[in-house]
Amino acid sequence: MRYDVSFRPDAIRDVNSHAEYYRLNASLAVASKFYDAVNASVTMLGMQPELGESCSFVRLRESNIRFRRVQGFGEYVVFYRFDGAVIEVLRVLHGKQDMDAVFA
Repeated sequence: MRYDVSFRPDAIRDVNSHAEYYRLNASLAVASKFYDAVNASVTMLGMQPELGESCSFVRLRESNIRFRRVQGFGEYVVFYRFDGAVIEVLRVLHGKQDMDAVFA
């Protein structure tokens, strides 16, 4: 079964910001690969939402938030919630960001 996926505005901003970073600091090709990798990772979650792990941060664990690394860009993480019908992508963040501060 394939589930619907929606992106929150913050997640869209995250992806665009990271891709812009790659465009400016690497190349347009790398930025395009980043978009493709996010899309592939989220498409995979749409088919198998349980692939992601439960968050270890107490606040996130209580909110039923899961995460999965972006394929090919493992330092980036997709945070999402699955309600049994729809996968809601909450954020796409670099792993070195302060997650507690971001999700405060």
